[in-house]
Amino acid sequence: MTLSIEVKSSRRAQVTADIWPTAGRFVPLVLPLHSDDGDVPPLTNIHLVTDERTRPVLVVEIPDKQPAGVYSGVVVDADTRQPGGVVTVRVQE
Repeated sequence: MTLSIEVKSSRRAQVTADIWPTAGRFVPLVLPLHSDDGDVPPLTNIHLVTDERTRPVLVVEIPDKQPAGVYSGVVVDADTRQPGGVVTVRVQE
């Protein structure tokens, strides 16, 4: 799946998304992205929308007070919850 990425953040961030090809219908749902530090809150405002050309756009919103670090999570099918990809965000200092 080819998609665009839109980052809403006051700081620099790098985003990678790897959505795996599937047979049949797949409605992607991005689960919260977690740091390897359990005390750091996850990134939760990440979702897919469709732009005017019907291309999927991964929207990543990073709160101003989010600690710097690497956050990752799984993309699942909204109906079956079967995994279908991964998203990783690196929030810079």
